Formats: sequence, C-alpha cells, structure tokens
Amino acid sequence: MSTLIPVQPIRYRQFVSIIAAQFVVFFPHVFHLPVLFSVLTFITLISLWLMARRRKIFHSQPPKFYQYIIVTAGLAIILVTYRTLIGVDAGVAFLALCLLGKLLELKQRRDSYIALTLSLFVVASLFLFEQSIFNAAMALLGILAIFYALLQQNINPDLLYHHSAQLKTNIPEAINPSAGLWKPLLRLFLQAIPLLVVLFIFFPRIPPLWSVPVNQSQGKTGMTDQMSPGNIASLSQSTELAFRVLDKQNNLARHLPPRSELYWRGLVLSKFDGVTWTQLKDYRADNPVWTGMQYQPEWFKQTFAGKVNTGFEYQVLLEPTQQQWLFALDVPFSRTRGIALTREYNLKSSREVYRQFSYDALQFKNLKRDTELPDWLQQVNLQLPANSNPRTRQLAQQVFNQVGRNPERYADYWLNWIRQQNFVYTLEPPVLSGQRIDQFLFESRRGFCEHYSSSYTFLMRAAGIPARVVVGYQGGQFSPDQQSWEVRQLDAHAWVEIWLAGRGWVRVDPTAAVAPERVEKGMNNFMQEDQQVFGDNVLGQLRSSQFRFLGQARVWADYASYVWQRDVVGFDQSQQQGLLQRLFGIKSMYVQVAWMVGSFITLLAIIVGIMWWRRRKVWHPLDAPLQRLSRKLTKENLARGESEGVVNWLQRLAAYPAYQKPAQELIQLYQQARYAPAGDELAQAKVIQQMKKLVSSWPNRKE
Repeated sequence: MSTLIPVQPIRYRQFVSIIAAQFVVFFPHVFHLPVLFSVLTFITLISLWLMARRRKIFHSQPPKFYQYIIVTAGLAIILVTYRTLIGVDAGVAFLALCLLGKLLELKQRRDSYIALTLSLFVVASLFLFEQSIFNAAMALLGILAIFYALLQQNINPDLLYHHSAQLKTNIPEAINPSAGLWKPLLRLFLQAIPLLVVLFIFFPRIPPLWSVPVNQSQGKTGMTDQMSPGNIASLSQSTELAFRVLDKQNNLARHLPPRSELYWRGLVLSKFDGVTWTQLKDYRADNPVWTGMQYQPEWFKQTFAGKVNTGFEYQVLLEPTQQQWLFALDVPFSRTRGIALTREYNLKSSREVYRQFSYDALQFKNLKRDTELPDWLQQVNLQLPANSNPRTRQLAQQVFNQVGRNPERYADYWLNWIRQQNFVYTLEPPVLSGQRIDQFLFESRRGFCEHYSSSYTFLMRAAGIPARVVVGYQGGQFSPDQQSWEVRQLDAHAWVEIWLAGRGWVRVDPTAAVAPERVEKGMNNFMQEDQQVFGDNVLGQLRSSQFRFLGQARVWADYASYVWQRDVVGFDQSQQQGLLQRLFGIKSMYVQVAWMVGSFITLLAIIVGIMWWRRRKVWHPLDAPLQRLSRKLTKENLARGESEGVVNWLQRLAAYPAYQKPAQELIQLYQQARYAPAGDELAQAKVIQQMKKLVSSWPNRKE
C-alpha cells in the first residue's frame, strides 16, 4: 500500500516572497521583451499580489478561465511580434510566458520550487541579449531574490501561520520567523565568491561550439541613412555612447590627431529631394573593396597609387547600430576581415552590427580621392530638385560670376558670408516649410549642422560644383582613465565634401564658420559653455544644467561598462594564459586544470572547516573535564545524557562504590565553583585544576 505525501500549502508570506522575486526577475527583461508582453506580466503579478493580500489566504490560485486568458494573450503577443517561437527573442519570451503560467497555478510548495527554479533560467537568459554590467547586476539581484524566496519556503508553515495570527490580534510579542533569512543568504553568497574567482581565473577559456545571433528590432546609436532638418539636432542631445577608440600602440594621447581633425566618417548622402538627403542607390557606387581582395577597381588603385603615408592606426569598439556602416577617420581602411571600403570611401561591414563590434582601422593622410571624377558620379553630385529655392539659385550664380567662376574662391566666399551674417548655431531652430533653404539663408538664419551642410551643398551645386553631404561624428573626449577616446551621440555631425579639379574631394565644414568652438572644443564642452544652443529662455537654461549633470554621470557609467567588457567579458584565452604565466608560471593547460582543481578543493576544505569550527560545541571550562569523563564512561553505559543535569549525573555515578568518593568530590568542587563570587578567576582556576586531576585518576571500572 503506497503512502500518500501530505499536501504542503503555500502560506501568505511565502507567496509574497515568490511574487516579489518575480518583479526583480522580469524587470531587466523589459528592455528585450515586447512592450505589451511586459505590461501583461506586471499587471498579472500585481493582480496576484492584491488578490492574496485582500483574501489573506494561504495560496492565491486564480480561476482557470483567468489563467487561460493570460497565457493565450501572452502567446498571441509573441506570435504577432516575432511570427515564430524559434529564435532567441521569441524563445526567451516563451520561457517567460511559461514562468508566468506556472505562477498562475501556484498551490503547493512543490509548485513554488518549480516556479523559482524556472526563474533562474529566465535570469540566465539575460546574457543572451547583452553581457553588460547592468545585466550582471540585475542577474545578481534576481538570484538573491530567488534564493530568499526558496529559503522562505523552508520555514515551518506553523510558525508562519502563528506569526500571521499574532499580527492580526496585535500581540506585541509576535516574532517574524523570516527576519533572519538574509544572514544565511549572504553567507552563502560570500562563500561562493572565492570559488567564483578560482573558476574565473583558472577555468580554460574554450570558445563556444556555436554562436547565437540576437536580432533586436531597434538600433542603439540612432544614426540613420538619411538627413533632414532636426535629425542630427535630436541625436546631439543624447549622451549615449556611439563608439570608443583605442590606440594600437597604447599611446593615444600622442598619436590621436587634434580634435579639429577628428571627423569620423560614416555615410555619404548624395541625393536631395528638397527636404531630405539620402544615399545614392546605384550599382556603380556599390563597388566595395574587401580585405584580402585581389581584384582592385580603378578608383581604388588611383587613390592608393604610390607611397602611402599612414597617419594613425587604431581600434574601434562600436556599439550596436543594426546597420552595416562603420565609422573611421578620413581616408579610412581596415584590415579586419569582413570589412570593405566603399566607392564613396566609407567602411562597411559584411553584416549588420547587432552587438558591440570591434574592428581595426587605418587613417591615410594627404590622399587625393577621385582626381578624375567619372561623368555619372559628377552628374549625381550636381543634381537639384527642379524649381526649388529660386532665391538661393539666383544668388549663387551672381556670386560665382563675381569671383571669376573660381570654385575655391566661391567656396571661401560663402564661409565668410556665414561668419558675417549673424547666423546662430542652435538645437532649437524655427520650423521650416516650403523653400526651406531660402528660408534658412535669408530669413531664420538659426539652425544646426544639418541646416548649414545642406544649404552649403545646395549653394555649391547651384554653381556647378560637385558637392555632397557626409554624416558621422566630430570630436569626442578622453575617457576618465585617459586610455580611450569616447565618441557619443552628441558628437553627431554633418559636413560637406566638394570636388575641385586636381585636388579631388575636399572636406568643408560650414558649421565651423558659425560655431568654431563646436569643432575646436568638442560638442560636449560647447553645449556646457554656450547657453544659446538650448535656447535663450529659462527652459533652455534648465536643459543646459540637466545636460551637464546627466552627461557626467553617463561618462562614468559608460566607463564602468567599458572596464567590465574589457576585463571580465573580454577575458579571453590569450589574456588568461598571460595572467597565469605572470602570476604562477603556468604554461600548460594540464597544469592549469590541476591548479584549478587543487584551489577549488582547498577552498572547499577551508569553507567546510570554518563552518565546522563555528558550529562546534564550546564547553564551559568547568564542563570540559566532565565531558571528557563522560566520553571515558561511554563503554560502561554511564555517559551523561543529553538532558541530564551535571549534579544528577554525578549523583548517579556516586551510587557505585568505586566511583562514590571521586564523584562526591566532583559534586562539591562543581557546586563550589558555580556558586563562587563573580570575578574570582583564581579560585575558579584552582577548582578546574583539581577537577582535571580527579578525572585523570578516575578508577578504571565500576564495581
């Protein structure tokens, strides 16, 4: 006949600890799961908690139809968003839905163990999206909350019920049985830290047998493949990191070009419809040169013919963009596999950048690009919308004739004109409509870099000079440790390239004519010093103060993330071997594994030894010799019982003639020491010494 296992219901406080842990588990997934799914999850968790709190029941299982509605709605959201249940994004969402479904049917403590174990897998799935310091911190908090809830499940349910009853009757002597759970929880984690360090240092860094591509729906850098008024201005109010630059020779301060020359080229925009600048979509322009490619197009051989002067060799750590284009200094090239140089002299990756991406880049100085411009490319960079901005067109022709139809003098004329005509560089320009360039040049004269670059390119093309807009970033700043160069969204910029006979493409930055401090000091310093960039009103001043505070906090947060990625996530096999060889002289993987196993066993032995030492029974100096006597008499079945008093035990021994005299003497000495005046340590020491002598001379056997 089988024995039925008694049902162990979940008490109220145990249920609350489970729900509280789920809030910590699900919170970091808000950034990865569909918005509607996150809303559904938190509404469900809050409803379960309110239901349990209102009814004060031992378990809070909602009706079945409610469970069906929640699970069906969650599954529908996943299928509509991802159109599949396969893949990292959809798989993690489905795992979260399984956990939510299990929470809806909590009834026994066995269910709570299953739900909390499943929660550990949901926490671990965070690292499928991003191995950042934020995810690591949230995972640690989630594990702490889960383990706290697990410990809560092991508390005697009667104590929990008794505690709840006392609280209801307002008895002041009520004791919370779960109040001391944090101590053993923290003790467990402190014991795990040295074991974690040993595994981190010694465990072989074997590359994974597979990789998991994570396709996120939105990029993080914000730079798009088109430019219209307001795009870059909005981007430049963000302090989010775009990419980080490292010197290949570890001497960044010496090799980095001056700030005014730091134009991080991203995209070339050649097509203009009167409002928006976009990329050229032409098969003749899509003619990239890949690393290691033997065939070299004529434009590439023409540019890199003869001796090439390498100016700066560096490494870029690019944040996820969901795009293929990369950022580098003019004229760029990369030896990293899977990166090409396009016909418009931009770097391009073979696949979209969905995770932080590292690549090497070279800057070639004094290279002439397209000294002989093909007719088709010349026509593309001269095109303007028909009948657009007539005032600008007319003035452009007049000025071009005045300067003797000299392209260089014409280009310089408009830079001087911008300096002299009271133009304003601001993030809050007025809204333009209709003939936008006419309005900007002759009416508002307030704008951001996209206004100046767009208008200047239009002026060049109106005079028959090939010109195009280049977007990317300009400037940057050193990291707090001065070992890397940080380029942020606020450094987003647009400038112009014009084509001059014999010189090829030449960079011109009309923004530098109206706001030279933007280029010379960097956007971060410029925005902190110039209040006008946010507007002249009180709101602009408040935004400027907020920018300074949040910007500095963002710098340190990004630096901490960089150190985490460099020293923890990026701790690869080569770094591990170098560290072990420097510290321990380990060169062989077999020795490395032996060190790991030995260190692990040693630490476990130390932890177990400390636990045994802390839990050992410590006897009073008076009781220690009596305890030795008890062990000595075990074979004669005369050992002291666990609940037996010392005097009663000695009186029991005195009933045997052989033990009568020494037992009575021990009774007398024990009572004398126990009831002696406090502070008389010398008298007590003498008594203890006499007791030791009696125990050592104890008769061998009873009669």
